[in-house]
Amino acid sequence: MASNSNNSKTRLPIQEPAWWKEIFCYQIYPSSFKDSNGDGVGDLKGITAKVDYLKDLGVDMIWLCPLYKSPMVDMGYDISDYREIHAPFGTMQDWEELVAALKARGMKLIHDLVVNHTSDQHQWFQESKSSKDSPYRDYYIWRPGKTDTSGRRIPPNNWRSIWGNGSAWEYDETTDEYYLHLFSPQQPDLNFTSPALMEEIKDMMRFWLNKGISGFRLDAINFVSKPMDFPDAPIQDPSSEYQPAFSLFNHGPKIHEILQELQRDVLSKYDAFTVGEAAFTSPEQAVSYVRQDREDKEMQMIFHTEHVDLYGGFEEGPQEARDYVKLANVISKWQTYMLNHDSWQSVFLSNHDQPRPINNILQAKISQREEAAKLLCLFLCTQAGTLYCYQGEEVGMVNVPEDWPLEEYKDLVSQDYFRERQKELQAKTGEAHPDMTEVRKAINRKARDNARTPMPWDSSPKAGFTTGTPWMRVNEDNQVCNVADQQGKKDSILTFWKETVQLRKSTPTLIYGQFELNLDERYPTIISYTRELDDKRYLFIANFGGEAVAVNASTYGATPESTLVHHTLGSNEPGEGELVAYEARLYRL
Repeated sequence: MASNSNNSKTRLPIQEPAWWKEIFCYQIYPSSFKDSNGDGVGDLKGITAKVDYLKDLGVDMIWLCPLYKSPMVDMGYDISDYREIHAPFGTMQDWEELVAALKARGMKLIHDLVVNHTSDQHQWFQESKSSKDSPYRDYYIWRPGKTDTSGRRIPPNNWRSIWGNGSAWEYDETTDEYYLHLFSPQQPDLNFTSPALMEEIKDMMRFWLNKGISGFRLDAINFVSKPMDFPDAPIQDPSSEYQPAFSLFNHGPKIHEILQELQRDVLSKYDAFTVGEAAFTSPEQAVSYVRQDREDKEMQMIFHTEHVDLYGGFEEGPQEARDYVKLANVISKWQTYMLNHDSWQSVFLSNHDQPRPINNILQAKISQREEAAKLLCLFLCTQAGTLYCYQGEEVGMVNVPEDWPLEEYKDLVSQDYFRERQKELQAKTGEAHPDMTEVRKAINRKARDNARTPMPWDSSPKAGFTTGTPWMRVNEDNQVCNVADQQGKKDSILTFWKETVQLRKSTPTLIYGQFELNLDERYPTIISYTRELDDKRYLFIANFGGEAVAVNASTYGATPESTLVHHTLGSNEPGEGELVAYEARLYRL
Protein backbone atom coordinates (compact mmCIF):
# COMPACT_ATOMS: atom_id res chain seq x y z
CA MET A 1 0.00 0.00 0.00
CA ALA A 2 1.01 3.61 -0.29
CA SER A 3 3.35 5.13 2.23
CA ASN A 4 2.30 8.77 2.72
CA SER A 5 3.89 11.76 4.43
CA ASN A 6 2.81 12.74 7.92
CA ASN A 7 3.77 15.50 10.32
CA SER A 8 5.35 13.13 12.88
CA LYS A 9 8.23 12.08 10.63
CA THR A 10 11.83 13.00 11.34
CA ARG A 11 12.66 16.48 10.11
CA LEU A 12 15.59 16.78 7.77
CA PRO A 13 18.05 19.68 7.95
CA ILE A 14 16.86 22.80 6.15
CA GLN A 15 19.07 23.57 3.17
CA GLU A 16 20.86 26.90 3.18
CA PRO A 17 19.64 28.90 0.15
CA ALA A 18 22.21 29.66 -2.56
CA TRP A 19 21.98 31.10 -6.05
CA TRP A 20 23.46 28.00 -7.63
CA LYS A 21 20.80 25.81 -6.06
CA GLU A 22 17.91 27.79 -7.52
CA ILE A 23 19.07 28.36 -11.09
CA PHE A 24 17.89 26.68 -14.26
CA CYS A 25 20.93 25.60 -16.30
CA TYR A 26 20.78 24.77 -20.01
CA GLN A 27 23.45 22.56 -21.59
CA ILE A 28 24.64 23.44 -25.09
CA TYR A 29 26.54 21.14 -27.42
CA PRO A 30 28.19 23.83 -29.58
CA SER A 31 28.59 21.80 -32.79
CA SER A 32 24.85 21.16 -32.99
CA PHE A 33 23.12 24.20 -31.50
CA LYS A 34 23.13 26.93 -34.15
CA ASP A 35 25.40 27.70 -37.11
CA SER A 36 25.75 31.40 -37.96
CA ASN A 37 28.02 31.30 -41.01
CA GLY A 38 26.81 28.38 -43.15
CA ASP A 39 29.79 26.08 -42.66
CA GLY A 40 27.53 23.42 -41.15
CA VAL A 41 29.01 23.57 -37.65
CA GLY A 42 27.36 25.31 -34.73
CA ASP A 43 29.28 28.27 -33.34
CA LEU A 44 29.47 30.98 -30.71
CA LYS A 45 27.72 33.61 -32.82
CA GLY A 46 24.90 31.13 -33.31
CA ILE A 47 24.57 30.71 -29.56
CA THR A 48 24.57 34.48 -29.06
CA ALA A 49 21.76 34.80 -31.60
CA LYS A 50 19.64 32.49 -29.44
CA VAL A 51 20.29 34.07 -26.04
CA ASP A 52 16.84 35.71 -26.01
CA TYR A 53 15.24 32.32 -26.76
CA LEU A 54 17.04 30.88 -23.73
CA LYS A 55 16.11 33.84 -21.53
CA ASP A 56 12.46 33.43 -22.51
CA LEU A 57 12.69 29.73 -21.62
CA GLY A 58 13.68 30.76 -18.09
CA VAL A 59 17.37 29.84 -18.35
CA ASP A 60 19.66 31.48 -15.77
CA MET A 61 22.93 29.89 -16.87
CA ILE A 62 24.27 27.97 -19.83
CA TRP A 63 26.81 25.18 -19.68
CA LEU A 64 28.93 24.96 -22.81
CA CYS A 65 30.41 21.60 -23.72
CA PRO A 66 34.10 22.01 -24.67
CA LEU A 67 34.72 24.82 -27.13
CA TYR A 68 38.52 24.65 -26.95
CA LYS A 69 40.88 23.75 -29.77
CA SER A 70 40.59 20.04 -30.48
CA PRO A 71 41.18 17.38 -33.16
CA MET A 72 37.58 16.35 -32.37
CA VAL A 73 38.34 12.64 -31.99
CA ASP A 74 35.91 12.73 -29.04
CA MET A 75 33.98 15.80 -30.18
CA GLY A 76 35.90 18.30 -28.10
CA TYR A 77 36.60 16.20 -25.02
CA ASP A 78 40.11 15.74 -26.43
CA ILE A 79 41.58 19.20 -25.91
CA SER A 80 44.75 20.35 -27.64
CA ASP A 81 44.79 23.90 -26.23
CA TYR A 82 42.81 24.98 -23.17
CA ARG A 83 43.05 28.70 -23.94
CA GLU A 84 42.22 28.75 -27.63
CA ILE A 85 38.74 28.56 -29.15
CA HIS A 86 38.19 25.72 -31.64
CA ALA A 87 38.30 27.58 -34.96
CA PRO A 88 34.96 26.35 -36.38
CA PHE A 89 33.27 27.70 -33.24
CA GLY A 90 34.62 31.21 -33.77
CA THR A 91 37.08 33.51 -32.04
CA MET A 92 37.79 34.77 -28.56
CA GLN A 93 36.00 37.98 -29.56
CA ASP A 94 32.93 35.91 -30.42
CA TRP A 95 33.16 34.31 -26.98
CA GLU A 96 33.42 37.71 -25.31
CA GLU A 97 30.36 38.91 -27.20
CA LEU A 98 28.43 35.89 -25.94
CA VAL A 99 29.47 36.61 -22.36
CA ALA A 100 28.42 40.25 -22.75
CA ALA A 101 25.04 39.21 -24.15
CA LEU A 102 24.48 36.84 -21.24
CA LYS A 103 25.58 39.41 -18.67
CA ALA A 104 23.23 42.02 -20.14
CA ARG A 105 20.35 39.62 -19.47
CA GLY A 106 21.47 38.58 -16.00
CA MET A 107 22.60 35.15 -17.18
CA LYS A 108 25.73 33.17 -16.33
CA LEU A 109 28.08 30.82 -18.16
CA ILE A 110 30.03 27.74 -17.11
CA HIS A 111 32.59 25.72 -19.07
CA ASP A 112 33.50 22.08 -19.14
CA LEU A 113 36.78 21.49 -17.31
CA VAL A 114 38.28 18.39 -18.92
CA VAL A 115 41.43 17.56 -16.99
CA ASN A 116 41.47 13.79 -16.61
CA HIS A 117 43.14 13.79 -20.02
CA THR A 118 44.10 15.96 -22.97
CA SER A 119 44.38 15.31 -26.68
CA ASP A 120 47.54 13.55 -27.81
CA GLN A 121 47.97 16.65 -30.00
CA HIS A 122 48.34 18.95 -26.98
CA GLN A 123 51.77 20.58 -26.81
CA TRP A 124 52.23 19.14 -23.32
CA PHE A 125 51.90 15.60 -24.64
CA GLN A 126 54.02 16.23 -27.71
CA GLU A 127 56.78 17.48 -25.40
CA SER A 128 56.16 14.69 -22.88
CA LYS A 129 56.61 11.92 -25.45
CA SER A 130 59.70 13.49 -27.00
CA SER A 131 62.11 12.40 -24.27
CA LYS A 132 62.24 10.85 -20.81
CA ASP A 133 64.15 13.97 -19.81
CA SER A 134 61.47 16.39 -21.01
CA PRO A 135 60.23 18.80 -18.31
CA TYR A 136 56.73 17.77 -19.43
CA ARG A 137 57.39 14.05 -18.99
CA ASP A 138 55.56 13.76 -15.67
CA TYR A 139 52.55 15.74 -16.92
CA TYR A 140 51.36 12.33 -18.14
CA ILE A 141 51.58 8.80 -16.80
CA TRP A 142 54.38 6.78 -18.38
CA ARG A 143 55.51 3.31 -17.41
CA PRO A 144 57.82 0.67 -18.92
CA GLY A 145 56.19 -2.44 -20.27
CA LYS A 146 56.57 -5.99 -19.05
CA THR A 147 57.56 -9.23 -20.77
CA ASP A 148 55.32 -12.29 -20.57
CA THR A 149 56.52 -15.90 -20.36
CA SER A 150 56.79 -16.13 -24.14
CA GLY A 151 58.98 -13.03 -24.36
CA ARG A 152 56.18 -10.83 -25.70
CA ARG A 153 56.13 -7.18 -24.66
CA ILE A 154 52.93 -6.43 -22.72
CA PRO A 155 51.49 -3.30 -21.02
CA PRO A 156 52.40 -2.35 -17.42
CA ASN A 157 49.19 -3.90 -16.07
CA ASN A 158 45.94 -5.52 -17.20
CA TRP A 159 43.72 -2.44 -17.07
CA ARG A 160 41.06 -2.26 -19.75
CA SER A 161 40.14 0.99 -21.48
CA ILE A 162 36.72 2.34 -20.53
CA TRP A 163 35.91 2.44 -24.24
CA GLY A 164 36.37 -0.96 -25.79
CA ASN A 165 38.04 -4.18 -24.72
CA GLY A 166 41.64 -3.17 -25.35
CA SER A 167 44.38 -2.09 -22.99
CA ALA A 168 44.30 1.25 -21.17
CA TRP A 169 47.98 1.60 -22.11
CA GLU A 170 49.45 2.66 -25.46
CA TYR A 171 53.03 1.87 -26.46
CA ASP A 172 55.18 4.71 -27.81
CA GLU A 173 58.37 3.83 -29.67
CA THR A 174 60.14 7.14 -29.08
CA THR A 175 60.91 6.40 -25.43
CA ASP A 176 60.04 2.69 -25.38
CA GLU A 177 57.34 3.18 -22.74
CA TYR A 178 53.56 3.07 -22.40
CA TYR A 179 51.25 5.96 -21.52
CA LEU A 180 47.91 5.55 -19.72
CA HIS A 181 44.62 6.39 -21.44
CA LEU A 182 41.44 5.45 -19.59
CA PHE A 183 39.47 6.53 -22.66
CA SER A 184 40.74 6.51 -26.26
CA PRO A 185 44.46 6.26 -27.18
CA GLN A 186 44.15 9.84 -28.44
CA GLN A 187 43.26 10.96 -24.88
CA PRO A 188 46.32 10.42 -22.66
CA ASP A 189 45.65 10.77 -18.92
CA LEU A 190 47.20 13.63 -17.00
CA ASN A 191 49.32 12.99 -13.92
CA PHE A 192 47.95 14.88 -10.92
CA THR A 193 50.93 13.95 -8.77
CA SER A 194 52.97 16.45 -10.81
CA PRO A 195 53.17 19.81 -8.97
CA ALA A 196 53.97 21.56 -12.26
CA LEU A 197 50.86 20.15 -13.91
CA MET A 198 48.70 21.23 -10.97
CA GLU A 199 49.95 24.78 -11.35
CA GLU A 200 49.19 24.69 -15.08
CA ILE A 201 45.61 23.61 -14.37
CA LYS A 202 45.13 26.26 -11.68
CA ASP A 203 46.45 28.97 -13.99
CA MET A 204 44.14 27.83 -16.78
CA MET A 205 41.14 27.92 -14.43
CA ARG A 206 42.04 31.46 -13.33
CA PHE A 207 42.31 32.48 -16.98
CA TRP A 208 38.66 31.63 -17.67
CA LEU A 209 37.32 32.81 -14.32
CA ASN A 210 39.02 36.17 -14.84
CA LYS A 211 37.37 36.39 -18.24
CA GLY A 212 33.94 36.06 -16.65
CA ILE A 213 32.70 32.49 -16.40
CA SER A 214 30.86 31.49 -13.21
CA GLY A 215 32.35 28.05 -12.72
CA PHE A 216 33.03 24.66 -14.20
CA ARG A 217 31.47 21.31 -14.84
CA LEU A 218 34.26 18.88 -13.96
CA ASP A 219 34.36 16.10 -16.52
CA ALA A 220 35.01 12.56 -15.20
CA ILE A 221 36.48 14.16 -12.09
CA ASN A 222 36.30 11.03 -9.96
CA PHE A 223 38.87 9.35 -12.24
CA VAL A 224 41.73 11.86 -11.99
CA SER A 225 43.59 10.17 -9.11
CA LYS A 226 45.14 6.76 -9.74
CA PRO A 227 47.07 4.39 -7.46
CA MET A 228 50.55 5.15 -8.73
CA ASP A 229 51.81 1.61 -8.18
CA PHE A 230 49.25 0.53 -10.81
CA PRO A 231 48.35 -2.94 -9.53
CA ASP A 232 46.57 -5.41 -11.79
CA ALA A 233 42.79 -5.24 -11.72
CA PRO A 234 40.90 -8.25 -10.32
CA ILE A 235 39.97 -10.82 -12.96
CA GLN A 236 36.32 -10.30 -13.81
CA ASP A 237 36.38 -11.74 -17.33
CA PRO A 238 38.68 -14.79 -17.59
CA SER A 239 38.30 -14.81 -21.38
CA SER A 240 39.80 -11.34 -21.73
CA GLU A 241 43.41 -10.20 -21.52
CA TYR A 242 42.37 -6.85 -20.03
CA GLN A 243 40.08 -6.21 -17.06
CA PRO A 244 37.84 -3.34 -15.85
CA ALA A 245 39.73 -1.36 -13.23
CA PHE A 246 37.04 1.00 -11.93
CA SER A 247 37.57 -0.17 -8.37
CA LEU A 248 41.18 1.05 -8.53
CA PHE A 249 40.88 4.49 -10.11
CA ASN A 250 37.28 5.49 -9.27
CA HIS A 251 37.54 7.93 -6.32
CA GLY A 252 41.30 7.36 -6.28
CA PRO A 253 43.63 7.79 -3.33
CA LYS A 254 44.38 11.51 -3.71
CA ILE A 255 41.10 12.73 -5.22
CA HIS A 256 39.99 14.77 -2.20
CA GLU A 257 43.40 16.38 -1.80
CA ILE A 258 43.37 17.40 -5.46
CA LEU A 259 39.91 18.97 -5.30
CA GLN A 260 40.60 20.72 -2.00
CA GLU A 261 43.74 22.27 -3.47
CA LEU A 262 41.86 23.54 -6.54
CA GLN A 263 39.13 24.92 -4.33
CA ARG A 264 41.53 26.53 -1.86
CA ASP A 265 43.94 28.03 -4.38
CA VAL A 266 41.52 29.01 -7.16
CA LEU A 267 37.78 28.63 -6.78
CA SER A 268 37.51 30.12 -3.29
CA LYS A 269 38.88 33.39 -4.70
CA TYR A 270 35.83 33.79 -6.98
CA ASP A 271 32.05 33.63 -6.59
CA ALA A 272 32.25 30.41 -8.58
CA PHE A 273 30.89 26.94 -8.25
CA THR A 274 31.72 23.51 -9.58
CA VAL A 275 29.54 20.55 -10.46
CA GLY A 276 31.41 17.28 -10.75
CA GLU A 277 30.50 14.50 -13.15
CA ALA A 278 30.99 11.36 -11.08
CA ALA A 279 29.70 8.14 -12.64
CA PHE A 280 29.76 4.97 -10.54
CA THR A 281 29.26 6.98 -7.34
CA SER A 282 27.17 6.18 -4.27
CA PRO A 283 25.36 8.83 -2.20
CA GLU A 284 27.86 8.27 0.59
CA GLN A 285 30.75 8.96 -1.77
CA ALA A 286 28.97 11.99 -3.22
CA VAL A 287 28.54 13.55 0.20
CA SER A 288 32.29 13.26 0.78
CA TYR A 289 32.73 15.74 -2.09
CA VAL A 290 29.85 18.19 -1.63
CA ARG A 291 28.73 18.36 2.00
CA GLN A 292 28.14 22.07 2.49
CA ASP A 293 29.07 22.42 6.18
CA ARG A 294 32.66 21.23 5.64
CA GLU A 295 35.51 23.66 6.03
CA ASP A 296 37.59 21.86 3.38
CA LYS A 297 35.28 22.55 0.46
CA GLU A 298 35.63 20.60 -2.78
CA MET A 299 32.57 21.05 -5.03
CA GLN A 300 29.10 22.53 -4.67
CA MET A 301 27.16 19.75 -6.36
CA ILE A 302 27.53 16.48 -8.20
CA PHE A 303 26.24 14.77 -11.32
CA HIS A 304 25.65 11.18 -10.25
CA THR A 305 24.46 8.82 -12.98
CA GLU A 306 22.82 5.93 -11.14
CA HIS A 307 19.33 6.72 -12.43
CA VAL A 308 20.38 6.92 -16.09
CA ASP A 309 22.77 3.98 -15.66
CA LEU A 310 19.67 1.83 -15.08
CA TYR A 311 19.22 2.15 -18.86
CA GLY A 312 22.88 2.31 -19.90
CA GLY A 313 24.89 0.18 -22.30
CA PHE A 314 24.22 -1.09 -25.79
CA GLU A 315 21.18 -3.41 -25.70
CA GLU A 316 21.19 -6.16 -28.31
CA GLY A 317 18.10 -8.30 -28.70
CA PRO A 318 14.71 -7.47 -27.16
CA GLN A 319 14.71 -4.31 -25.08
CA GLU A 320 14.51 -4.81 -21.35
CA ALA A 321 11.20 -3.72 -19.82
CA ARG A 322 11.58 -0.59 -17.72
CA ASP A 323 11.28 -1.07 -13.96
CA TYR A 324 9.85 2.17 -12.60
CA VAL A 325 9.81 0.92 -9.03
CA LYS A 326 13.58 0.59 -9.30
CA LEU A 327 13.83 4.08 -10.84
CA ALA A 328 11.68 5.54 -8.08
CA ASN A 329 13.80 3.94 -5.38
CA VAL A 330 17.03 5.24 -6.93
CA ILE A 331 15.61 8.77 -7.11
CA SER A 332 14.36 8.53 -3.52
CA LYS A 333 17.68 7.20 -2.24
CA TRP A 334 19.59 10.13 -3.67
CA GLN A 335 17.02 12.78 -2.81
CA THR A 336 16.70 11.80 0.84
CA TYR A 337 20.36 11.02 1.48
CA MET A 338 21.67 14.24 -0.04
CA LEU A 339 19.10 16.42 1.74
CA ASN A 340 19.70 14.62 5.02
CA HIS A 341 23.47 15.20 4.77
CA ASP A 342 23.48 18.90 3.86
CA SER A 343 24.55 18.09 0.30
CA TRP A 344 23.42 19.04 -3.18
CA GLN A 345 23.07 17.35 -6.55
CA SER A 346 22.08 18.15 -10.10
CA VAL A 347 18.70 17.08 -11.46
CA PHE A 348 18.82 15.80 -15.03
CA LEU A 349 17.67 13.04 -17.37
CA SER A 350 19.46 14.05 -20.55
CA ASN A 351 22.88 15.20 -21.71
CA HIS A 352 25.40 14.83 -24.55
CA ASP A 353 26.23 11.25 -23.47
CA GLN A 354 22.67 9.91 -23.19
CA PRO A 355 20.04 8.77 -25.70
CA ARG A 356 16.91 10.89 -25.65
CA PRO A 357 14.90 10.09 -22.47
CA ILE A 358 11.55 9.82 -24.25
CA ASN A 359 13.00 6.71 -25.91
CA ASN A 360 15.48 5.55 -23.31
CA ILE A 361 13.57 6.00 -20.06
CA LEU A 362 9.94 5.91 -21.13
CA GLN A 363 10.19 3.92 -24.39
CA ALA A 364 7.24 6.03 -25.55
CA LYS A 365 5.74 5.89 -29.01
CA ILE A 366 6.14 8.95 -31.22
CA SER A 367 2.39 9.46 -30.97
CA GLN A 368 2.84 9.84 -27.20
CA ARG A 369 5.73 12.30 -27.43
CA GLU A 370 3.88 15.32 -26.04
CA GLU A 371 2.58 13.59 -22.92
CA ALA A 372 5.91 11.82 -22.32
CA ALA A 373 8.01 14.98 -22.67
CA LYS A 374 5.76 16.92 -20.30
CA LEU A 375 5.86 14.13 -17.72
CA LEU A 376 9.66 14.16 -17.77
CA CYS A 377 9.67 17.94 -17.39
CA LEU A 378 7.38 17.91 -14.35
CA PHE A 379 9.34 15.00 -12.88
CA LEU A 380 12.58 16.99 -13.12
CA CYS A 381 11.15 20.27 -11.88
CA THR A 382 9.73 18.76 -8.70
CA GLN A 383 12.98 17.23 -7.38
CA ALA A 384 15.53 18.76 -5.02
CA GLY A 385 18.73 19.84 -6.74
CA THR A 386 19.86 22.26 -9.42
CA LEU A 387 17.79 21.86 -12.59
CA TYR A 388 19.54 21.05 -15.89
CA CYS A 389 18.04 20.79 -19.37
CA TYR A 390 19.92 19.53 -22.41
CA GLN A 391 19.30 21.26 -25.74
CA GLY A 392 16.21 19.98 -27.52
CA GLU A 393 14.76 18.39 -24.41
CA GLU A 394 12.44 21.39 -24.08
CA VAL A 395 10.73 20.54 -27.39
CA GLY A 396 10.66 16.76 -26.99
CA MET A 397 13.47 15.61 -29.28
CA VAL A 398 13.73 11.85 -29.82
CA ASN A 399 16.33 9.36 -31.03
CA VAL A 400 17.38 9.14 -34.67
CA PRO A 401 15.36 6.90 -37.03
CA GLU A 402 16.11 3.17 -37.03
CA ASP A 403 17.01 3.13 -40.72
CA TRP A 404 20.02 5.45 -40.44
CA PRO A 405 23.11 3.77 -41.92
CA LEU A 406 26.14 3.33 -39.69
CA GLU A 407 28.11 6.08 -41.41
CA GLU A 408 25.68 8.67 -40.05
CA TYR A 409 26.83 7.88 -36.50
CA LYS A 410 29.81 10.15 -35.85
CA ASP A 411 30.71 9.14 -32.30
CA LEU A 412 33.85 7.06 -31.88
CA VAL A 413 32.09 4.95 -29.24
CA SER A 414 29.39 3.93 -31.72
CA GLN A 415 31.91 3.14 -34.44
CA ASP A 416 34.25 1.24 -32.09
CA TYR A 417 31.37 -0.83 -30.71
CA PHE A 418 30.32 -1.86 -34.21
CA ARG A 419 33.87 -2.87 -35.20
CA GLU A 420 34.49 -4.84 -32.02
CA ARG A 421 31.19 -6.70 -32.22
CA GLN A 422 31.81 -7.45 -35.89
CA LYS A 423 35.18 -9.02 -35.03
CA GLU A 424 33.61 -11.05 -32.24
CA LEU A 425 30.82 -12.32 -34.49
CA GLN A 426 33.24 -13.10 -37.30
CA ALA A 427 35.29 -15.22 -34.92
CA LYS A 428 32.18 -16.88 -33.52
CA THR A 429 30.42 -17.65 -36.83
CA GLY A 430 33.40 -17.96 -39.18
CA GLU A 431 31.57 -15.62 -41.55
CA ALA A 432 33.28 -12.64 -43.17
CA HIS A 433 30.00 -10.72 -43.10
CA PRO A 434 27.95 -11.86 -40.07
CA ASP A 435 24.44 -10.60 -39.46
CA MET A 436 24.84 -7.24 -37.69
CA THR A 437 21.13 -6.41 -37.42
CA GLU A 438 20.93 -6.57 -33.63
CA VAL A 439 24.19 -4.64 -33.27
CA ARG A 440 22.81 -1.86 -35.45
CA LYS A 441 19.61 -1.79 -33.40
CA ALA A 442 21.63 -1.52 -30.19
CA ILE A 443 23.57 1.43 -31.59
CA ASN A 444 20.37 3.10 -32.70
CA ARG A 445 18.88 2.78 -29.22
CA LYS A 446 21.88 3.79 -27.16
CA ALA A 447 24.32 5.82 -29.25
CA ARG A 448 25.43 9.15 -27.89
CA ASP A 449 24.80 10.39 -31.43
CA ASN A 450 21.09 10.49 -30.56
CA ALA A 451 21.74 13.57 -28.43
CA ARG A 452 24.05 15.25 -30.93
CA THR A 453 21.90 15.82 -34.00
CA PRO A 454 21.36 19.48 -34.97
CA MET A 455 18.89 21.47 -32.90
CA PRO A 456 15.50 21.62 -34.71
CA TRP A 457 14.73 25.32 -34.97
CA ASP A 458 12.18 24.82 -37.75
CA SER A 459 10.74 22.17 -40.08
CA SER A 460 12.96 22.92 -43.09
CA PRO A 461 15.34 20.26 -44.47
CA LYS A 462 18.26 21.77 -42.54
CA ALA A 463 16.14 22.42 -39.44
CA GLY A 464 16.99 26.13 -39.40
CA PHE A 465 20.34 25.04 -37.96
CA THR A 466 22.49 25.99 -40.96
CA THR A 467 22.35 27.26 -44.52
CA GLY A 468 25.16 24.89 -45.47
CA THR A 469 25.70 21.16 -45.17
CA PRO A 470 25.26 20.17 -41.51
CA TRP A 471 28.24 18.37 -39.94
CA MET A 472 25.82 15.69 -38.76
CA ARG A 473 22.65 14.61 -40.45
CA VAL A 474 19.48 16.37 -39.28
CA ASN A 475 17.04 14.06 -37.54
CA GLU A 476 14.08 14.20 -39.93
CA ASP A 477 11.81 14.25 -36.89
CA ASN A 478 12.31 18.04 -37.02
CA GLN A 479 9.47 18.11 -39.55
CA VAL A 480 7.02 17.56 -36.68
CA CYS A 481 9.15 18.58 -33.69
CA ASN A 482 10.79 22.01 -33.79
CA VAL A 483 10.96 25.30 -31.94
CA ALA A 484 9.12 27.41 -34.51
CA ASP A 485 6.01 25.24 -34.44
CA GLN A 486 5.91 25.18 -30.63
CA GLN A 487 6.82 28.79 -29.89
CA GLY A 488 3.77 30.59 -28.50
CA LYS A 489 1.51 27.53 -28.78
CA LYS A 490 -0.57 27.21 -25.63
CA ASP A 491 -0.29 23.45 -25.10
CA SER A 492 3.12 22.79 -26.63
CA ILE A 493 5.99 21.02 -24.87
CA LEU A 494 8.03 24.23 -25.04
CA THR A 495 5.30 26.26 -23.36
CA PHE A 496 4.90 23.57 -20.70
CA TRP A 497 8.62 23.79 -19.94
CA LYS A 498 8.40 27.58 -19.56
CA GLU A 499 5.42 27.33 -17.23
CA THR A 500 6.90 24.52 -15.15
CA VAL A 501 10.25 26.25 -14.72
CA GLN A 502 8.49 29.38 -13.48
CA LEU A 503 6.37 27.31 -11.10
CA ARG A 504 9.53 25.75 -9.68
CA LYS A 505 11.26 29.10 -9.28
CA SER A 506 8.28 30.53 -7.40
CA THR A 507 7.88 27.49 -5.14
CA PRO A 508 10.80 27.04 -2.71
CA THR A 509 9.29 23.75 -1.51
CA LEU A 510 10.06 22.18 -4.91
CA ILE A 511 13.72 23.18 -4.62
CA TYR A 512 14.53 22.80 -0.94
CA GLY A 513 11.71 20.71 0.51
CA GLN A 514 11.99 17.33 2.17
CA PHE A 515 11.33 14.36 -0.09
CA GLU A 516 9.25 11.29 0.70
CA LEU A 517 8.53 8.54 -1.81
CA ASN A 518 5.03 7.04 -1.98
CA LEU A 519 4.92 3.52 -3.37
CA ASP A 520 2.04 1.15 -3.90
CA GLU A 521 3.01 -2.28 -5.19
CA ARG A 522 -0.30 -2.62 -7.02
CA TYR A 523 0.72 0.12 -9.47
CA PRO A 524 4.31 -0.48 -10.64
CA THR A 525 4.26 2.23 -13.32
CA ILE A 526 3.19 4.97 -10.89
CA ILE A 527 5.87 7.18 -9.34
CA SER A 528 4.70 9.49 -6.58
CA TYR A 529 6.37 11.56 -3.89
CA THR A 530 5.71 14.50 -1.61
CA ARG A 531 7.83 17.61 -1.07
CA GLU A 532 7.48 19.53 2.18
CA LEU A 533 8.96 22.76 3.53
CA ASP A 534 7.67 24.96 6.37
CA ASP A 535 4.37 23.04 6.43
CA LYS A 536 3.81 23.59 2.71
CA ARG A 537 3.32 20.22 1.03
CA TYR A 538 3.12 19.16 -2.61
CA LEU A 539 2.31 15.79 -4.14
CA PHE A 540 3.75 14.62 -7.46
CA ILE A 541 2.09 11.64 -9.12
CA ALA A 542 2.66 10.29 -12.63
CA ASN A 543 2.03 7.24 -14.75
CA PHE A 544 5.31 6.28 -16.42
CA GLY A 545 3.63 3.50 -18.39
CA GLY A 546 2.19 3.57 -21.89
CA GLU A 547 -1.27 2.41 -20.78
CA ALA A 548 -3.88 3.97 -18.50
CA VAL A 549 -3.92 2.87 -14.86
CA ALA A 550 -7.13 2.82 -12.83
CA VAL A 551 -5.92 4.58 -9.72
CA ASN A 552 -7.18 7.54 -7.75
CA ALA A 553 -4.80 10.26 -6.62
CA SER A 554 -6.20 9.85 -3.10
CA THR A 555 -4.30 6.55 -2.90
CA TYR A 556 -1.11 8.63 -2.78
CA GLY A 557 -2.29 11.31 -0.37
CA ALA A 558 -4.50 13.71 -2.31
CA THR A 559 -7.68 14.80 -0.53
CA PRO A 560 -10.81 16.64 -1.68
CA GLU A 561 -9.16 19.80 -0.31
CA SER A 562 -6.00 19.32 -2.38
CA THR A 563 -5.42 21.80 -5.20
CA LEU A 564 -4.29 20.59 -8.60
CA VAL A 565 -1.66 23.22 -9.42
CA HIS A 566 -0.11 21.73 -12.56
CA HIS A 567 -0.67 18.77 -14.87
CA THR A 568 0.32 17.46 -18.29
CA LEU A 569 -3.01 17.14 -20.08
CA GLY A 570 -3.13 20.63 -21.53
CA SER A 571 -6.59 22.13 -21.42
CA ASN A 572 -8.25 18.83 -20.51
CA GLU A 573 -9.01 18.20 -16.85
CA PRO A 574 -7.49 14.96 -15.56
CA GLY A 575 -9.91 12.17 -14.76
CA GLU A 576 -10.25 11.34 -11.08
CA GLY A 577 -10.55 7.61 -11.58
CA GLU A 578 -7.44 6.92 -13.60
CA LEU A 579 -4.08 8.16 -14.80
CA VAL A 580 -3.80 7.92 -18.57
CA ALA A 581 -0.50 7.03 -20.27
CA TYR A 582 2.26 9.46 -19.24
CA GLU A 583 -0.11 11.65 -17.24
CA ALA A 584 1.55 13.63 -14.46
CA ARG A 585 0.02 15.87 -11.81
CA LEU A 586 1.23 18.18 -9.06
CA TYR A 587 -1.08 18.84 -6.11
CA ARG A 588 -0.80 21.31 -3.25
CA LEU A 589 -1.92 19.36 -0.18
